[in-house]
Order: sequence, then C-alpha cells, then structure tokens
Amino acid sequence: MTQHPLLVSVIIPTYNREELVQRAIQSVLNQTWQHIQLIVVDDGSTDRTQEILKNVEGIEYICQANQGQGAARNRGLKEARGTFIATLDSDDFWYPEFLEEQVTNIENHQLDFGFVNWHQDKHPEGTFDFLRSFYFIKRYHKHAASDNWILIDYPVLRQLFTEACICPSSALVFRRSSFPEKWNEDMNIADDWFLLLEIIMSKQVSVGFTFKPLWKKSIQEDNICEGQSKAALLRKLYLQDFDRIIKHFGPKFSTKEKNIFRREYLISMLKLADHYFTKKHPGYWAKGALLTAKAWSQNPKWSSVFYLRKFPNFQKKLNSVLYR
Repeated sequence: MTQHPLLVSVIIPTYNREELVQRAIQSVLNQTWQHIQLIVVDDGSTDRTQEILKNVEGIEYICQANQGQGAARNRGLKEARGTFIATLDSDDFWYPEFLEEQVTNIENHQLDFGFVNWHQDKHPEGTFDFLRSFYFIKRYHKHAASDNWILIDYPVLRQLFTEACICPSSALVFRRSSFPEKWNEDMNIADDWFLLLEIIMSKQVSVGFTFKPLWKKSIQEDNICEGQSKAALLRKLYLQDFDRIIKHFGPKFSTKEKNIFRREYLISMLKLADHYFTKKHPGYWAKGALLTAKAWSQNPKWSSVFYLRKFPNFQKKLNSVLYR
C-alpha cells in the first residue's frame, strides 16, 4: 500500500506507566489527522505495561532493556517512516486536533518544526494555560488572545532557545528532513533541549507556534524533570547537562549565547553550594565550599555579586566564620 505523503510517525517512550500510557495511546488514535504511524517503546518496564500493550491494535510495540528516555526515543526513530516526527510522553495526552493543526500549519508556512500551547497540572489548584503565562515569550503575549500561528524570526528563535527550553517534547512536531540523526543519549534531562539546539544551530530554520492549547501535560512524581529534587535538578540539568551543551555548541554559539549558558551554569553551581550550606553535616559544607571555589575561579565578579545578593545561607555561614 502507498504511504501517505504527510504521514506522521509518533513515538511514545514509556517506563512503568501502565495506568497512564493507555490514555496517551488513545489520544493519538483519536486524532482527527488519521495518517499516523504509532510506535510505543517500552523501556524495560517492570509493571504490567508489556502485558497490557502487546496486543493493542493500531500500534507498533517494541520492548527493550531499560536504557533511558533518549535511547527509547532513538529505538522508535529507527522504525519511523513518516514525513513528520512527533514524540508524546506516556503521562501526557493530545487533544484530538493536535496533529491536524500542526501538520496543516507546518505545511502552509513551510516550517521546520512547530509547537503548540498546553494545559499543565498545577496541584492543588488544577490546571493552567502555560505559554500565556510564560516569561520567556512575553514579547508575544500581545497575540495571546488569538489562535493564529505566530512565526518566530530566526535571531529571536536563537535567543529564546538559549535562554530556556520553551516547549517540552509533547508540544512539538518536526519535519523529518530537518530532524537530527538522533537524540543525545548522554543527557540526563535536557535531551529535548539538546535536540532543539541541534536543529536551530544547524541552519536558519523556520519555526512557528500557537497559543491555542492542544494537549495536557501531567506532573508525576517520577517525571524526568519535574520529579527531581532541587539538588538533583541543579546537579543533573544545570551542571552536567549544561556542561555538555556548552562544550558541544560552543563553536556555534555567539559570545552572548555562550554567556547566557555560562551564567546559568555558574548560578546553578552557587545555588547547589547554597543548598549544601543548609545541611548540618560538615561533609555537605565541604561540597558547598568546593563548588564555591570552582565558581569563583571561573568568574569572581559574577560569583561575588550573586552570593552577596541572592544567597543568605552562604552569607550566614561566611559571617559565622569571619566574626566568630
């Protein structure tokens, strides 16, 4: 049978989400856009995921040993045949018009990728509309009442995605011809961000988005990002992943872009040090002191300013030493 020219390959990676993954799958099967290849990659689940999914119609089910989110997505990417690539986290779900809205506008505007707004859990208050309250795209908030698509100028696009990863994976649809070879499996948390930077830094891409919410993001205790403790998030994302981003994209970053990442890297180092200074065990104080020394060696001016203005725990610890 001839493949539809606008086929969308959807990859759902999952791990121990037997109670949620079926909802994600059904949201894809319920799309008004029917030209879909749905690939579900079970990353070594130990619950009943395999039992539940192995006979589900309408999906290509793959089970592999646990290797992490990036590896699961890459396994699905190997099987993808579509003109477009999308990935849906197994605890999220799309509204029925998600793919039709994306494919139509990516084609109409000849975009490399598009993203859409979403509703996000905000316990215990319920949900909130994310992009309309997101600081990093405040320049576009004057268009927030409209459901029209907004095209982002390339220089602005570079600035937005060096300042923050402004949309999660479930919000995105990519043109396959603009997609990198694979997700970076070495990233702890920021594999989406790394992939988006690869696309954006490779050429002058065309990107658009809409404030129309077309999916729901769920916050779970085991979320790769939101489920992390403060210290783990600082260590895994803002130190380890940022270090990889700076080293990989350094030659492609402008001086301003490098400084954005270096500044956040430094701030996170100092925040983690400050976190350690709140602990009573001397071993944590030593960790805090090592991080502080490392930050000071990289940029004494930034370190002095941020510590004196923003980190009261450090000031208390410093004062106790200087004035005891």
